[in-house]
Amino acid sequence: MSNKRSQYTEPFKRDIVEQVLIGGKAPPEVSKDTGINLNSLYGWIRQYKAAQEKHTPFPGNGKVSSHEEELRQLRRRNKQLEEQIVILKKATAFFARETK
Repeated sequence: MSNKRSQYTEPFKRDIVEQVLIGGKAPPEVSKDTGINLNSLYGWIRQYKAAQEKHTPFPGNGKVSSHEEELRQLRRRNKQLEEQIVILKKATAFFARETK
């Protein structure tokens, strides 16, 4: 038995979820018909409902949006600058003692 996880495309997930939400099918029935784990299906439904206002359900397979990537880079840069400030403060204190 393989432990490989199936990856489904966003249009596929949307079609499956819409069978439940628009088509009126019961989630267990859709799960049985498609072979998709029932818990996964419920998760997709939650994601779909939560993101429906943003029009971005299932943002996708580990891919980070440009805004998220920019935020990650800015946080990394901020951390580096904070570390540099600490070093500079220590150096300033050291040289201030040396000159006295």
